[in-house]
Amino acid sequence: MAVRIDLTLDCANATTLAAFWKLALGYEDEPPPAPFATRQEWLQAATGSPEERWARITQEVERLTAAGATVLRPDPGHHVVMADPEGNEFCVA
Repeated sequence: MAVRIDLTLDCANATTLAAFWKLALGYEDEPPPAPFATRQEWLQAATGSPEERWARITQEVERLTAAGATVLRPDPGHHVVMADPEGNEFCVA
């Protein structure tokens, strides 16, 4: 029987920590949806060009800032770390 685990961590290096927890929990990545050969191909098709994706992220950041969120750390072209009105951090990606 498969066990489902959702794990959320605050970390400095998400890639390293994700690799550790994948190993620790015996996690295997799901295959990409058909007809894509890789998850990267699927992501590219789902999100459009990097410029289009960043434009959507920027629009969402502006919308959330107007609602009371604060930009903490932008990682241009990838994601923006924000805080809600009570200071709880989240990412827009």
